[in-house]
Amino acid sequence: MDKVEIGQTQRLIFEGVKRSPVGEMESMVVSVAFQDLLARREVAAHYGNGFHDLSMFFKDLAEHWTGWRGIKSYSSLERDLQLEAKHTGSRVELTFDLHDPEFPVRGQLTVEAGEELTQISNALDEFMALTKPTGAR
Repeated sequence: MDKVEIGQTQRLIFEGVKRSPVGEMESMVVSVAFQDLLARREVAAHYGNGFHDLSMFFKDLAEHWTGWRGIKSYSSLERDLQLEAKHTGSRVELTFDLHDPEFPVRGQLTVEAGEELTQISNALDEFMALTKPTGAR
């Protein structure tokens, strides 16, 4: 698996993981695709834990698929990717901000609570595990 895509018409795409020689995640490319627009940004990983917090954000959404109050949020190390999730009943509204000094992009996706959230969470885990270089631990 070389990427994870969330959404249909508007898509949030995680791809292009870069790792250090010892296999630690350093960054990944996050893209936003709207009809004829494609915005990309290399997002830096947190030191020591890579994108574990991003993975945990989606795991938490999947585990609480029946609902929660308020907004759950994720922010990357340099705040160049921010996600907010709001449960609306049978769906989750996922708002994203991809911060680029020259071309910031904000959008919203609707994701089905339950199976779709679980698939996204599992796909991100698999994606991050499979992109390790051969011999990395």
